[in-house]
Amino acid sequence: MKNSRCPVCLAVLALGLCSPRPSPAQEEGVTSRRALEFLEMRFGAQRFQGIVALRGTDGVSQPEEWEAVVFDENSPYNLRYYWVNRKGETSDEGPVDEFYPTKPPDGFIHPKDLKVDSMAAFTIAESEARKARVGFDHLNYLLKAREFSREPIWKLELIDANKRLAGTIFLSGETGEVLRTIWISRIKGQKGNSLIISDSYAPNAVPPDVTDVPSGSPPGGLPLVPPPVIDPQAPLLPPTGTMQAPVGSVPKSDPRIPPPVIPDDTTRIPPPPVPSGESSTRIPPPPIPVP
Repeated sequence: MKNSRCPVCLAVLALGLCSPRPSPAQEEGVTSRRALEFLEMRFGAQRFQGIVALRGTDGVSQPEEWEAVVFDENSPYNLRYYWVNRKGETSDEGPVDEFYPTKPPDGFIHPKDLKVDSMAAFTIAESEARKARVGFDHLNYLLKAREFSREPIWKLELIDANKRLAGTIFLSGETGEVLRTIWISRIKGQKGNSLIISDSYAPNAVPPDVTDVPSGSPPGGLPLVPPPVIDPQAPLLPPTGTMQAPVGSVPKSDPRIPPPVIPDDTTRIPPPPVPSGESSTRIPPPPIPVP
């Protein structure tokens, strides 16, 4: 079977990070690109314009069969399930309620957006495992969209000879960029096996943007701020917002603020007349100086 290779995979091969060609055993199975071609030839390309999930298990390096969940507005749950194997045999498994209504899909993938097929994804995963010195026997493939987008994302589970998970790799199906790696090491001890998990996405103890932290800093990497030095000979200043003018001084007026308009005595409103026989208890207002 002729292998389909994307430009990203060829670039990886050119760097010498992976083996130049899979072994004959690895050529058994069917790539994701070829599996989609079988489905499109059988049921029509228009049915596979919105892929929700593409799954393949026990890939050495490629799975023997693939399962595809695609958008179908005519299905009861808007999704339909298809199956295909390496011989080109296909089947329409009907509606599926795996996602809707309680678990909406993260997104939908168009086949033209998938630039890195499963063979290229295996080549990249093999390179990452070699750098991490992790051995594996076969892979499980899951292709889905990144949340709220149409970007395809590969999730590759690396299974060892004892059928245990040895690592998980997430990479972009558009560019081949490795987004996250999780490696699982098992160490035998007197009380059984212990796990050591290495997650490339785990937070660091010190933020990566904090550099040159002086010695004596508190936990968390934040530098200590020294207290201000106070000169005992400096004059004391009153607190801000409470400064008052000295007694007997006349505050200077702000030229930007016009003076208040003081009405003339002629414009004053006279007090109401006092009824006869009653004394006035009204306190007259203080005189207003005329400028």
